[in-house]
Amino acid sequence: MQAQITDTENNKRTIHVDVTLDEMKPYFDASLDMFREQAQIPGFRKGKAPKQMIKTRFASEIEAEALSAMIEEYSKLAVEATKSEIVAIMGIENLQYKKNQPLSFDFTVEILPAYTIANYKGLAVKKIVHEISDKEIEATIDQLRASHATVQERQEVRPDFVVYCDIQVLDASGLPIIGKKYEDRRIPLNTRYVGQELIDGLTGAKPGEMRKVNVTKVNADTQEETTEHYAFLIRKIEEIIIPPLDDEFAKDVGYENTDILRQQVVKKLTAEWENRTNQLLNDRLIDAVIQNNEIPAPEPYIKDSLRNIRENLKQRYKNPNIDESFVEEKYRANAIREVKWTLAKKKIIAAENLKVTDEDKQAYREKLAKAYNVDIETINLNFRDERERKQLEDQLLENKVLALLQSAAVIEEVKESFSEESEAQKPESSLIV
Repeated sequence: MQAQITDTENNKRTIHVDVTLDEMKPYFDASLDMFREQAQIPGFRKGKAPKQMIKTRFASEIEAEALSAMIEEYSKLAVEATKSEIVAIMGIENLQYKKNQPLSFDFTVEILPAYTIANYKGLAVKKIVHEISDKEIEATIDQLRASHATVQERQEVRPDFVVYCDIQVLDASGLPIIGKKYEDRRIPLNTRYVGQELIDGLTGAKPGEMRKVNVTKVNADTQEETTEHYAFLIRKIEEIIIPPLDDEFAKDVGYENTDILRQQVVKKLTAEWENRTNQLLNDRLIDAVIQNNEIPAPEPYIKDSLRNIRENLKQRYKNPNIDESFVEEKYRANAIREVKWTLAKKKIIAAENLKVTDEDKQAYREKLAKAYNVDIETINLNFRDERERKQLEDQLLENKVLALLQSAAVIEEVKESFSEESEAQKPESSLIV
């Protein structure tokens, strides 16, 4: 095969391709074999009819199939041979083919606009340095205790209990509003979730009892107060019993005592925050590269990225009907950022001559083994296909690029500490029903 660029106009190129008879023969042979395997010829078992009979009977179909395969394959090879960074193939032109004669054709491609990535060292970015506070440690331990809580059914409502009930919305005169009944609702009687009026109104109620409660609602904009009226039919009452923080609890969750439990919580929080702040730093470096360089974002690349995003959303939410227009509207900016970063990475990798070595792969294995607390020998890098191998190498190359950007950046550290959420406002009725 010979390929040459015959015309260049803006971001388009025309490539001429010549294919010899010897190069064409395997495609005609493969097409003939395919039709022979599939053809149902009277008097012959499937796949056993003479080749000459198949060649005569399906001559035009065999030819069309072979030409289609050749054009597809030799277009790809021509792109590689001419070192063209293509965005999309625009179309096939000037197809020249006659039986027992060489094949030639032209095709036009949209090429990637010329661009450089010059500004990727010395980037000024801020890095969060998170200080783990006692409040954060206690909040994490409280979450751990809550996850090991037990439930006891009770016969009378108390604050901090959970009630299961049917709720009927009433009008100002106390009559039920049709269509405003909500069955089998679970309500934690804690001011994090509901207002004190509701807690006070249900306290003391027993299973099977009906309680009417008025709830004051405050408009956030006007501060105007309105009153809503409810009837609660109590179905079940539960007390959530959170275990005390003592050595017995520590042993139940796998530690010798509360001191060691606390140490492990600090260790876990430290690792989590290191990962989070490092990821945020990398995101800021990526944004800085994109902002400091003129990087193209060809529409076909953006469309490919949006397709990938849509497929990922389908799998994540197990919904095959994710709307294309929704993805386009919500994720287009993400797709453009991904395209620009991919193209920027490519230039940086080439400029810095970055490669994935055996040492990089071994370090990756060690990192996985440590993360999952397993022996390194259980971590193998035997890939099912070339796609999996390339995915890992692309990730390791990206890690090298980000490490390079970090080492060359001007990083300002900004301290941040844990702060508890402000006390929740009194809930609106929608939080109840």
